[in-house]
Amino acid sequence: MMLPVEILMWLVRLVGILGMLYLILISLYTIGWYFKPLPVAEEANDHTTDHAFRVSILIAARNEQENISLLLHDLHQQRYNHKLMEIILVDDHSTDATSSRALQFIQEHPNFNCQLIASEKHGKKAALSQALKKAKNEIVLFTDADCRLGPGWVSTMLSVFKHDHIRLALGPVLIDPAASLFGRLQALEMISLTGSTAGSCDLGFPVMANGANLGFRRSVGNEQDYHDFSNWYTSGDDVFLMLSVIRKYGRKAVMFAKSTDAIVRTEPAGGLMPFFQQRLRWVSKSRGYNHPMIVIPALIVGFFNLSLVFVLLSGIFEPAMLLVYLLFVGFKTFVDYPVLLATSRFMKRTNLLVLIFPLQLIYPVYVALSGIAGLLLPFTWKGRSYRK
Repeated sequence: MMLPVEILMWLVRLVGILGMLYLILISLYTIGWYFKPLPVAEEANDHTTDHAFRVSILIAARNEQENISLLLHDLHQQRYNHKLMEIILVDDHSTDATSSRALQFIQEHPNFNCQLIASEKHGKKAALSQALKKAKNEIVLFTDADCRLGPGWVSTMLSVFKHDHIRLALGPVLIDPAASLFGRLQALEMISLTGSTAGSCDLGFPVMANGANLGFRRSVGNEQDYHDFSNWYTSGDDVFLMLSVIRKYGRKAVMFAKSTDAIVRTEPAGGLMPFFQQRLRWVSKSRGYNHPMIVIPALIVGFFNLSLVFVLLSGIFEPAMLLVYLLFVGFKTFVDYPVLLATSRFMKRTNLLVLIFPLQLIYPVYVALSGIAGLLLPFTWKGRSYRK
């Protein structure tokens, strides 16, 4: 069975149009990285400087017994005056030894200003909302309980706020260690997302945020009430917070901390099913996005990848379309490479670039499937099932 030539030609034209839109979008992100260099966040190690802030670091933890002591150790090793820091760790009804291990660490470090509290409700948003109400300081930083931090993380993220107009600081996230092929593919994808986040932010239209590494001025939380940021959705507290800041303070109130000292490291998903569930959770929040600054890029990327899937499927009926698919994948690789190269150099992970083309071959299918499934299917996260 063969598809009519007219249909195949219209499909190729459609992919070409979407490809041009994709080229424009990614080129803007690339310009944001290369030609409009982001200000490098300077470390504020000396707490006597004019830009020393009191900071509250908020963490929600659920079933992180293998990671929580490591994170607390990293926070204890920060090159920032501990008298200016408070850490509020909220245990979200863990069923393992997360709470006891955190409490042991706190007891072994009596001068470490860290308090462990039990979440009154269920879910990450509720836990962070509870922590925010207890936070006392003007700057709030977020990270996740399964992350690792360098000793300059706090001071580097805080240095962004020396600019008085900045209300929200976005930080880079790296998947590390990534020993397996699957882990390295995840790391390369995260590098791509970080590059797009940084490039778009510097051009004045930030499109992404990652709750594993961000900070904001306390006035944002007081005025907007963190737990009300699209509380209909399990995920997305980071992006909804960013959108709320943009609506109230403008696009220039968001800055990306382009410094290796600001990098937060997290491990890759431990298998296909955890990875798939994670992506379902990420996509599920997209139904709550209504700002054109986020919706338009998402539609361009989503429909371009979906159109590539149709080209691939058409190859079942017309083998020549498989060559067309390879040509468009090559085009997409050419478009993505400059910003991937810059971000991988920044992350010191250029060794991952050899995986670009293999990733690009499967990426359209992965994006299309996860995008559709994330809008329709329930997902499981931390042992709990959610429908949105």
